[in-house]
Amino acid sequence: MCRFSISVPRASVALALPFVLAACGTIPELPAASEIARPEAVSAHRVFASGYSAWPEDQWWMAYNEAQLTSLMEEALAQVPDMAAAEARVRLAASYAQRAAAAGGASYSLEASATLEKQSYNNGFPKEFLPQGWKDHGNAAFGVGYDFDFWGKTRAELAAAVSDLAAAEVDREAARLAITTQLASAYVELASLYVEQDFRQAALDLRLSTLDLVSQRVGSGLDRRGNQRLAEANVASAEAELLGTNEAITLKKNELAALVGAGPDRAMEIARPDFGDVTPHIVPEEASTQLVGRRPDIVAARLRAEALSDRIDVAKAGFYPSIRVSALVGVQSLGLDQLINRDSIYGNAGPAISLPIFSQNTLESQYRGARAQYDEAVANYSRLVVAAYREVADVVTSQSMLGDRVAASDEAVEAAEDAYDIAQLRYKGGLSSFLDVITVEERLLQARAVRATLDSRSVQLDIALIRALGGGFVAAPETLVTNNMTEDANHG
Repeated sequence: MCRFSISVPRASVALALPFVLAACGTIPELPAASEIARPEAVSAHRVFASGYSAWPEDQWWMAYNEAQLTSLMEEALAQVPDMAAAEARVRLAASYAQRAAAAGGASYSLEASATLEKQSYNNGFPKEFLPQGWKDHGNAAFGVGYDFDFWGKTRAELAAAVSDLAAAEVDREAARLAITTQLASAYVELASLYVEQDFRQAALDLRLSTLDLVSQRVGSGLDRRGNQRLAEANVASAEAELLGTNEAITLKKNELAALVGAGPDRAMEIARPDFGDVTPHIVPEEASTQLVGRRPDIVAARLRAEALSDRIDVAKAGFYPSIRVSALVGVQSLGLDQLINRDSIYGNAGPAISLPIFSQNTLESQYRGARAQYDEAVANYSRLVVAAYREVADVVTSQSMLGDRVAASDEAVEAAEDAYDIAQLRYKGGLSSFLDVITVEERLLQARAVRATLDSRSVQLDIALIRALGGGFVAAPETLVTNNMTEDANHG
């Protein structure tokens, strides 16, 4: 049995310690680091005082009871490239986290080789001192090393990688939310275009009726030919507008096909949407404090800020020495038959210290850069938080006014229809000119156009609210805890 031992005198360690500490870099003094905003910092209690507690479900579109929309959603989530890209980013982040977990601490190596070799007799050594002819040579060795993480660099690198992985997983949910809400919005726009098509057809019918009326009067000698031509021009304009709406419907179907990751042939299979009575979602009262944990873009931004906070600690650890202890033991022999002989054993062991003596400028720039990236990430997080609350407040405002807008629009259409009927009667009786009919007709068409845009407004606002509330996303409990972002505000 062969034993190896290595001893370092305590006095040597005591003498070396001041030199090691003196070799540390000087960490620059920087202003206090940015602090991440707390939910209560954004005042929204009065706007969100709904008395309602339910958040959107994960498959929120099922509440619309629209079979074709549900089918499109399933296609999109199964085959759209954006989801595949998000999944790939998660796997990439997981590989980085795995590599960070494997770094530091103990490492092991095992190697073995067997070769046949012949040494040159004309290389400066007398021939009689060299092995004669071809000889087999064997080597086998086992090594172990340990990196001491005195300054927390390895732990910080792992924490940063884990936060990046969590952010990538949340980004996947953000991609899902973007895909589903974009698809739903486009689908509602298609429904709105069909309503517009109905309106355009009704406008064409109305102008054809006016043309028939003026043509009868011209034929009876009661009106001028110029008025008939004006009515014919209005009919042609209505036909052109109807054709434009038909084109927009086809283009919107092409967009929907692309959003589900399919080709234009899929667009030809999309029928007219059939939304029934839609019960709109209501902002939960808890949104005033819980919104930041329901929005995947905000959660991902905070996780990335946490990762950058850990990378400040990585940069700070660079100012201190790195210490590694390693040992190697093995056997080697000229002649494989002697490989397992006791006299073939060899080995070494000892510490290695790397001192950042000449890297002050590099380390300082890395540290300042890490701090700047962290401050930028916190600012981006704060911007997203403020924008999220504004998005919800905008939808709440629009929803509260939609009913009044619909009532006013209905009243305007009713009044315009009465005015048009009166204008036609007066024109038939010769009490008003054709220009009076045209003027009132334009007012009626404008009122109907405004009303047509409000038919799908409720669903559009509901989708906007779902997007603003995070679409049913709920952050995992571990991602809701702020790790060390404010524990060490100065980071050195």
